[in-house]
This record gives sequence, C-alpha cells and structure tokens, in this order.
Amino acid sequence: MNKIIILALDTTNLDEAINIAKKIKNKIFTIKLGLEFFNAHGKEGIKKFNEIGIANLMLDLKLKDIPETVYKAVKALDDIKFGFLTIHGQGGKSMIEKAKKAAAEIKSQPKIMMITILTALSDEDLKVIGNNTPLNEQVEKLANLAKEICKLAEQENGNFGTTTVRNFLHDAFNFLFYTQLASGKDETLAALAAKSLKEVKYHLRHSTNWLIRLGDGTEKSNIKMQKSLNDIWMFTGEFFEMDNIDTKMANEGIGVNNAALKKEWDNLVNGVFKESTITRPKDEHMETGSKSGKHTKYLNHLLAEMQYLPRTYPNAKW
Repeated sequence: MNKIIILALDTTNLDEAINIAKKIKNKIFTIKLGLEFFNAHGKEGIKKFNEIGIANLMLDLKLKDIPETVYKAVKALDDIKFGFLTIHGQGGKSMIEKAKKAAAEIKSQPKIMMITILTALSDEDLKVIGNNTPLNEQVEKLANLAKEICKLAEQENGNFGTTTVRNFLHDAFNFLFYTQLASGKDETLAALAAKSLKEVKYHLRHSTNWLIRLGDGTEKSNIKMQKSLNDIWMFTGEFFEMDNIDTKMANEGIGVNNAALKKEWDNLVNGVFKESTITRPKDEHMETGSKSGKHTKYLNHLLAEMQYLPRTYPNAKW
C-alpha cells in the first residue's frame, strides 16, 4: 500500500466509483469523496465504500457555517465510517473547535483537515469580497490558526482529563528516560537520574491510576478522556526525536537514545490504554519542530508566568 497517495474520486456515478475503489483500495492510502458525490448519494453512498472495507475515507465537504451548525453537521455523520473531514478555516476559531469537538464524539473520530484558501481564488478575488490581505499572507494566517488549535508540554491544562492524559504520556517517557540515564557513564548525571527516579515513579503511578479510573469510569468520563488523548497525541512523536547533541551524548554513553525508547514506551502506554478502555490514536500528522525552536503561542504564556516572581521581586531569596 502506498501511504502517500489519496485518490480523488470526483464523480456522481456510484457504480463507477465503487468499481474503481475495489481495484485500487489496496494500492493507495485512501479515497477522497467530495461534495458532488455526497450531495448525489449522501451517507448511503459512503456506506457502500464501508461495505467493501474502506473505513478511512476522506470526506472533502469543506464545512463552513456558524459553530453550532457545523457541530451538529459533524455529529450527523455518526453512523458512517470515515477517517478525515475537511472544514473551512475561514469559518473561524470557534467553528474549528466545534468541529474538532464533534469529531471526537462520533464513532469514527475522524481527523479534521482545514482548508485555508480555495486554489481557484486569486488576490483580486479576495479583494472583491473585502479581503485586502495578500493571498499568501492569508494562507499563512489560517495555517497558524490551525496550529494554535492543536507542542505537548506547552498546551493549556484544559480540563482534568486533558491534564491527566498529558501527565501520563510525559510520565511514561520520563520513567524510561531516567531509568536509562541512571545507567550512563557520566557519574553526576547518572546519580541525579537515580535520585529522581523515586519521584518519577510516583508521578507515573499517580497519572496511571487516574487515567484508568476516568477512562474506565462513566460513559461521560470515558468520552472526555478519549477526546483529550485524541487532541494531544500528535505531540508525542517529539519524545523520540534526536538532535545532534542528543546523538553525540548517546554515542558517548552519557546520554539517552530517545528513539530507542519508542518500542518500550509503546508497550507501556498501550497496556494502560487497554485497562482504561480508551483507544490509542493512529500515528498520523505528528507535530515536530520544538527541538529546532518552533513552538506554539502557549510557550509565551508559560514563560510569562514563570518570570513573574523574579521580575516583580528581583531581590527575592529563598
């Protein structure tokens, strides 16, 4: 299967679309169905694709309306199987958040993909409708908006479920990281890691217990925990990235090979997810860049809060 190719079936002919899908479904990643197909055949047409084993369809519906309407429109897709749904970024932040919320609450839990500007539009087209921002700048603004509504330690606390999930993912990695660092060649680093492990183990035990308690609790708590996991999973890939300094330290035996921790981390979190009755999201569209200085707006808020005390009381001493 080619994990890159998404085939666009822009047709209203259902039989033709299904025949093509049967021939090519094992050779591509998935199939995109647009508005013309959906208007012609609706959810029943989507179910025909489900019947031949295609459950990760991309529905290119480009939803754009008031937030509550988009929320209800996405919820109405609960009885079909699909993996991706497109919305318009020009619908605004509230609409995007409502679309993501609805997507997390339906059975398929599709990924939301945001359209910035239609490829058919030019600078002149935008000016006609009162938007004097150059096309490339408008695309960049909308793309940044999408990033904002999405790195892990920088994200807002959100509800208790979000905080619990984020802490668990970090705690699981920290446990493996400090365990490995404690056996390193640098005596100082190894001693610090060994001393830290007692606290690290406590944090892992605490977040694990809460994850299980809430995931395997009520229906409402399970839904909230699943949504929290879905929303922040994209940031977990950065745990295992290595820059030049990481690689040099690992090669000299004084640091940790983060990438080598991935399999053990997978086994650890998968076991807890199973006990929590929540589903591990797929490793798709993973965030990257923090090691090269690319951060979200939330880092500014964190730094500002951390700097409050020394700036307000510059001569303060513990």
